[in-house]
Amino acid sequence: MVCDNTIAKPICSVCYEDLNPIIEDLQSISICGHVFHELCLQQRIEYCSNAKKKRCPVCKQAFSEANVSRLYFQSVGNLYQKSINCEDNPGELRREIETLEGEVLGLRSAIERYQKDVEELSKELCFSKEQARKEATLKNEALRQNASIQQLFHLKSEAYSSFQIELDRSTLECVRLQERNMALAKELAALKLSSDLNLEEEEVMKLASLASFHRSCKELTAKCNVLGRGEARALRKLGKAKEKIKKLKARIQELKTAVEVKDNEVLRALKASKKTILEGDILNDVDWNSNSSSISEDLAVEKNCFSRSEAASDTRSEVHRPCNKDGVSGSRSVSKGDTIHTSCAAMDEDTLLFLDDIKQVQSFINVEKESPCSFPISQPGIWTPWIVNLVLLDNL
Repeated sequence: MVCDNTIAKPICSVCYEDLNPIIEDLQSISICGHVFHELCLQQRIEYCSNAKKKRCPVCKQAFSEANVSRLYFQSVGNLYQKSINCEDNPGELRREIETLEGEVLGLRSAIERYQKDVEELSKELCFSKEQARKEATLKNEALRQNASIQQLFHLKSEAYSSFQIELDRSTLECVRLQERNMALAKELAALKLSSDLNLEEEEVMKLASLASFHRSCKELTAKCNVLGRGEARALRKLGKAKEKIKKLKARIQELKTAVEVKDNEVLRALKASKKTILEGDILNDVDWNSNSSSISEDLAVEKNCFSRSEAASDTRSEVHRPCNKDGVSGSRSVSKGDTIHTSCAAMDEDTLLFLDDIKQVQSFINVEKESPCSFPISQPGIWTPWIVNLVLLDNL
């Protein structure tokens, strides 16, 4: 008979094994309705990480753990009852055989893979054991070397301690010998001193002169050192003095330049004032036509006075003397003669004050003998005549 049960068995889409709802626990995804083994679905859920969404293995529908529910089935009769005459169906048996052969092949491939893994692990284990044996050998060798080094260090330490003890003993012996040597040296010096008492007087004088010579040499050496230090100080002072002299020379040159500039300014001012006075005299000549002869006589008198004051001293009496000898003032009126004498006196005072200032400047400039003044300042014959004329014209 042919088997009447031609419906295919349901399988799990994860493990591809038959679903037996009577003896196995099944779970279903409520969103899509697909059914799986409970263990397969839980492993699938655990495989998915938290960041990755959980999807159905069949339709790839996203779901959550709340959408998973367990299925419960009820059955009637024998659970292991088979269909009638199912064994007589060769197609079904062939499919079962093919399925079993596929499973056997899968198991064989898995066994071979596991055997390869076991062989690799065995090789790794052997290699690790070999490495461990080598490391143990190296460790034992290092321990033996460390023990030998410790023993050698202990021997060296003992040798060093014995050498230190011997060195201390030798040091003490050396100190004792040095003390004995000093004592023998003192005894020898005492013997030499006692033997030197028998020397002759000439040798004693030679020794005394030698001692005095050594003393004088020491004193001379000390004096030479003192003189050397004094010479060094003097050289330093000389250098400072030279620098100071250079600075003073520069300052004197600046003062000379300033004096020349000041003299030039004074000359320019006096020339300007002279021009102004001459212009005023020209204007006054128009009003003083009647007194022109007396003014010319006054000018002649003034020139004569200045020529005589140039040959005589700078005092006021010598300046007034030629004015009194000529007797020219009688040709004027009393008021005009008084004016001339007053102007001469004022002129003399101004001239003397100006000459004193020039002499003070020249004495300050000629402090340094190496740089003499390039032009004479205190010559009254050069400066006084035109200065006196200007002062006289101003007073008139």
